[in-house]
Amino acid sequence: MQSTRLAPVATTLIWTLIGAIMGIALVGVHFATAQSRVAVSQPAVDGWRVSARYDQKIWPEMKFSVSIENTEKKAREAQMSAKLVRTEFKGDPNSRVMRPGDRVEKEISVVSLGGKVDAGKTRVWTVSFKHRPEAAEKPGIGMPRITYMVSIESDGKVLERIGAHPAATEARATRRAR
Repeated sequence: MQSTRLAPVATTLIWTLIGAIMGIALVGVHFATAQSRVAVSQPAVDGWRVSARYDQKIWPEMKFSVSIENTEKKAREAQMSAKLVRTEFKGDPNSRVMRPGDRVEKEISVVSLGGKVDAGKTRVWTVSFKHRPEAAEKPGIGMPRITYMVSIESDGKVLERIGAHPAATEARATRRAR
């Protein structure tokens, strides 16, 4: 008689245990495969790992910090160039399709980056361009028509590209929040 009363309780406990195990497994799979904001190491191209940084607070000054890491086991000479590129969007901002002539890129200035980088070490260059965007080129709210970026290249290969944008002002931040 007692075994028939315990059967529903045992069945409930077993299914509860199975559900808990499945829940823990699903949470574990989620954490293992979820896209998290973890700093991803840049891939090395030809033994160089390049990164660049632009401080938005210094807009419109075009000053970048470029770090070049030698991933090889011997010291090497870095021979690269930093190109300031102005991109203007001339297409229809309401169009869903971007056409080949919608973006026009113009190389404004080139600075050579060169010097010895020891094995496994990183060397940092500060690159300043004399070009200053005009007041009319400052991006407003929405899609900017004119953007600037620095392209770090070596032997015709683009190793890194970073854009130069002004820091968000209070008016821009407030307008976006609506």
